[in-house]
Amino acid sequence: MLPDAAFALLVAGAFVASAAHAAEADFGSCLRQLRAEAVRQGVPPAVFDRYTKAVRYDPKRALPDAAQPEFTWPMREYLGALVDEQRIDDGRRLMQKQAAALATIERRFGVDAATVVAIFGVETDFGAHKPKYPVVETFVNRACGFPKARPAFKREQRAHLFQALRMLQAGEVREAEFLGSRAGAFGMTQFMPVTYAKDKADVDGDGRADIVNSVPDALGSSARFLLRNGWTRGLPWAIAVELPSGFDTRLAASGAEHASARKAKTIAQWRKFGVRIVDERVNDRGRPRFPALTDAASATLLLPDGPHGAAFLVTRNFVAFRRYNDSDAYAFAVGLLADALRGEPRTIAWASGDAGLSRRQLAELQALLIRRGHTGVTADGVPGPLTREAVRAEQKRLGWPQTGHIGSRLLEALRASTP
Repeated sequence: MLPDAAFALLVAGAFVASAAHAAEADFGSCLRQLRAEAVRQGVPPAVFDRYTKAVRYDPKRALPDAAQPEFTWPMREYLGALVDEQRIDDGRRLMQKQAAALATIERRFGVDAATVVAIFGVETDFGAHKPKYPVVETFVNRACGFPKARPAFKREQRAHLFQALRMLQAGEVREAEFLGSRAGAFGMTQFMPVTYAKDKADVDGDGRADIVNSVPDALGSSARFLLRNGWTRGLPWAIAVELPSGFDTRLAASGAEHASARKAKTIAQWRKFGVRIVDERVNDRGRPRFPALTDAASATLLLPDGPHGAAFLVTRNFVAFRRYNDSDAYAFAVGLLADALRGEPRTIAWASGDAGLSRRQLAELQALLIRRGHTGVTADGVPGPLTREAVRAEQKRLGWPQTGHIGSRLLEALRASTP
């Protein structure tokens, strides 16, 4: 007779194997249903079969997206890493190299060079980050392999799958290069297939919109997306403001509220509430710097550092950034990087005084952690779990709250205390 523990392990193993077998059977059934629906959507059976024949059930790929830093990191950390001197320098070099294409893009879509280059920088670090997941496989697994997903999610994944197959059929992308993020976004500026179909732009003039290999096409497609989502020429994405004493901060938006009209007011209305514009860029030598920023322009108050921190009025151009990625941190990163690229760098003065670190500063902090005995850490400028664990240990040593958050205060403390 097996010992109780061994018997329990045997039963558990059998249960897991049975569940996996059932999931694979359901996956096969779903794949057949997808094939029938694809045909109804105009995808030939031979095309479906060709590009899905190697797809296998992958429970990890079927799950919703892993937590992304723009949603999980403190905003100060995210902005420190995304809007650093390295990315600014790389972006300026790209702007010089692609000057002709960027001029064409601005004429066609009304989006300035710094803005579209900032999108490129935040999305894939100007192409340095290479997505690795086969796009068709991703959408098949997301359409079939997550049974608890809401119906709208499933419909969305199917739509992306069918569009991806149409793209392969039309030769818009090569199968070997059709690699994307865990969510299925592909190309240098990270488009979902359905969005690509709406916003693709052939800027280099070769007859196809290739956002995988053509920087002009990738930048132009991003500009077209912003235009379709409300981008307005001559309007700043955000302006710095000061709030009067006793201001009712419930008037500020949080979450996705500023993406709707519910918390928006005109510039004239905000002035009546005592909100004062302190952004030096609003007037340039006495002339209106942003002609679309009239008293009738709509804006929403945002307090990214809470009620005692910096305040901004964000416009429909900020909302356009959020349409690209539904995150305040992401939209601020794009906007601040664009400002820096056009020679107008701005920083958020965090109330705590604990600013986020650039990638170079983070690598220095990691090197200090290694010198203090945290040998599992790698000085690569990426805050992985071992870095967070070491940070918590150092915070404990210093008598600080063990948050694992990384900032300038900790870097200064380690510089002072590490031999």
